[in-house]
Amino acid sequence: MTQTHSIQRSFRCALACALAAACALSVGCSRQDPTEAAQPPASATRVTREVATTIYPLQYMAERIAGDAVPVRAAADDGSGIVDPETVAQLQQSQLVVINGLNVETWLRSASLPRSRLVRTTRGLPNLIVTGSVTHSHGTEGEHSHDVYNGHVWLDPIYARMQAERISDAMNEAFPEHAAAFAANYDGLAADFDTIHERLSNLDMSRLRVTTDHPAHDYLARRYGWPTEPSDAPEIIISTAEGNGVWLPAMQTGPASEDFISDLDTAIAQLEQAILAARAQLSGAE
Repeated sequence: MTQTHSIQRSFRCALACALAAACALSVGCSRQDPTEAAQPPASATRVTREVATTIYPLQYMAERIAGDAVPVRAAADDGSGIVDPETVAQLQQSQLVVINGLNVETWLRSASLPRSRLVRTTRGLPNLIVTGSVTHSHGTEGEHSHDVYNGHVWLDPIYARMQAERISDAMNEAFPEHAAAFAANYDGLAADFDTIHERLSNLDMSRLRVTTDHPAHDYLARRYGWPTEPSDAPEIIISTAEGNGVWLPAMQTGPASEDFISDLDTAIAQLEQAILAARAQLSGAE
């Protein structure tokens, strides 16, 4: 009997130890520190108080709106469509990640970023230029098609103003203590875009022909009615290559010379001079 009791006691002891060990490993165990149990890995929970951007025009807008209130970090690729894993890891921790969307950042397809912190600045933009369509299927749903859009919208000052507004709204929500500063800074940036729009609207391209070499120029041509059809009219060349007509790079990965607005101002001044020269050519031919 004594031996039986001893065996039972030993069994109960072993069982208690096993349960204690299991409890120590269990998230729900009451004996474990609840603050440790509730925490996922640090890399998944740490959020850096910053705004990250993926292309230069968005970086410029975010910096103008943020001022000194919140740091803005550029995480743009070099134009190759590749972003290194370290940069993606940093983006995963940024409080806001401002993107263009519309497949401009092709690397986003393979990057796992928190959707709740993504600011897609082209969402809801009206009348985007359709460049084609893709057809695919999802499981048993069958085939269906999606339009493919020209995502290079930021040289168009009306679209750029809308993108800046989306950035400002997201910053107000993420950092409400700086809402007044953001609003004032956004107003200044919006006024600059309005000035760019007015200057472009005043360009007279009638009886001329405009040639461009980048999808970002297509939105300007459509917005301001630039004649792009082949003709015998005097030609205005707008190019991303310096020294080949009016220099207007897309600025996706950085400014052409100074900063986004200043470079647009410079390009418009060049356009004004090119139009004067083309008008002189027309006068000479008549």
